[in-house]
Amino acid sequence: MRLARAQTCVPRGTKVVDGEMPPDDAVFLVLESTGNDLVVCGQAQTRRGASVFLDPVSYACWNVDPKTAFLTRRRDIVRGWFGCADGMCAPDTRQWPSYDGTRTVRVEDDSKKVEILDRTASTLVTSFARPPEFGDSPLTGELALMPTTIIAVESAAKKVHVFDLTGKHLASAAGDQFHVVSPGAVIAGTDDVRLQRIDLATHAVTKLDAVPEAKSYWWSTVEHRGTVYAVDNATRMLFVLDPKTFAVTSRKQLAICP
Repeated sequence: MRLARAQTCVPRGTKVVDGEMPPDDAVFLVLESTGNDLVVCGQAQTRRGASVFLDPVSYACWNVDPKTAFLTRRRDIVRGWFGCADGMCAPDTRQWPSYDGTRTVRVEDDSKKVEILDRTASTLVTSFARPPEFGDSPLTGELALMPTTIIAVESAAKKVHVFDLTGKHLASAAGDQFHVVSPGAVIAGTDDVRLQRIDLATHAVTKLDAVPEAKSYWWSTVEHRGTVYAVDNATRMLFVLDPKTFAVTSRKQLAICP
């Protein structure tokens, strides 16, 4: 794979045309924040065994110097358990590891309960009646277990909901997808770039006056040490964003492998 020898560079980007499937070998970049490190990971859509499920699986990660955009290859896949990014989800799984990796949330197709389990021991921590907003069969990217909340997409209504760990509804925002930007915030969005930030501590929903080009990078954003960053997958640019508008305030080019 093109990532094998990429130590201080990332593969060339792929411009995805609206309505078309990306090439099978396309590598997408997403950002993470861990400790003092801003991290970029290279992901590819990967099928779970012989199932119909496809997950964005991380195959390499690099530390990024926010000042220079210099890349240093890591030996681990940062937060790989979250969103099946480690490629370890079983073909028929209805379990999603939490953002911090300590628990899992389980929503079986025919179950009327939402169960939270200890991820290591697989023992039940708590459960509650399944809210109707969870939909019939949530998929990867439609459900997330955060430290004190659960995020769920109600596809039919095109809403992103926030619940506490007893099933109490806390907040909702328009959107048919969401992206976790920090342990305390998610961005709810739609294909036409209507973006809203949901604060998971206060449950406040704030409209982001997203600029048009945000369509290409909003789902790669991360809050790192008080600053919002994003990466554009066509140009491989690292952006610093205005947290209110998502407009680019500065940019640096990531090194692209020859």
